[in-house]
Amino acid sequence: MRRIAFALLIPLFLPPGPASLRAQESEDDAQWLAQCERDDWDGDHETFCDVVVESVDAPAATIAFDGGRNGGVAFKGWDEERMEIHARIQAHADSEDEAREIARAVRIELTPSGGQAFGPEGEEWSVVYHVHVPRRRNLEGTSNNGPLSARGVTGTIRLETRNGPIDLADVGGDVTARAQNGPIGVKLGGTTWEGAGLDAETRNGPISISIPPDYAAVLETGTEHGPFDTEIPLQIRLEPGQDQHRFRVELGGGGPLVRVVTTNGPVSIEAR
Repeated sequence: MRRIAFALLIPLFLPPGPASLRAQESEDDAQWLAQCERDDWDGDHETFCDVVVESVDAPAATIAFDGGRNGGVAFKGWDEERMEIHARIQAHADSEDEAREIARAVRIELTPSGGQAFGPEGEEWSVVYHVHVPRRRNLEGTSNNGPLSARGVTGTIRLETRNGPIDLADVGGDVTARAQNGPIGVKLGGTTWEGAGLDAETRNGPISISIPPDYAAVLETGTEHGPFDTEIPLQIRLEPGQDQHRFRVELGGGGPLVRVVTTNGPVSIEAR
């Protein structure tokens, strides 16, 4: 019978923070561990799951995390001027003991400007970072096969993954997101975009855009190969010679450019 072991490692000292947020994050970690326990990776291997929590004071103006081959990064804005990292480690091997040893051999290096993980070469392991950052920071997140997301942060934000999803919610500033084979989801907040604008594109994946009432922006969206569906009436005017698959439309009288496009995938626009 396949068995999964897991452990929750919390440092002896963590700086004080919002009690409700810490409780929610601890609950999320516990839920992830429980789900990790239930997941059947490939039926032939054992899995060991672990969560490590660390805190970094005085984070840099630009914070960068690399999810590596199979990991990912989720940035979450909060009202503290420090960074708290919840690193969710997963390892697979032929036996439970081997999986545990692989997970314990993963080394996570953290600095005020971000972090990345190093582990045994040739073994199956991954780290997904859930990172609380000050609400106004520049962010960089990269991954090969894992998810990337940012929520509640304004700054210069760059997210890039090859085969994973990207989610953006209530962000602002100068934001660029690129996925090669994965979906992109955007939830706009407030009444207009704060900052230079958004440029999000996936080549092979669906896009979804959630727009609040009376939102003001110039929206550029579309797909070359896929259906298009919108809950919001759009007054589209195509100029002669303009690409019929992608278009720009003014929302609420216009504003900064919000560009969310795909080449091969459906487009869905809904009211938030």
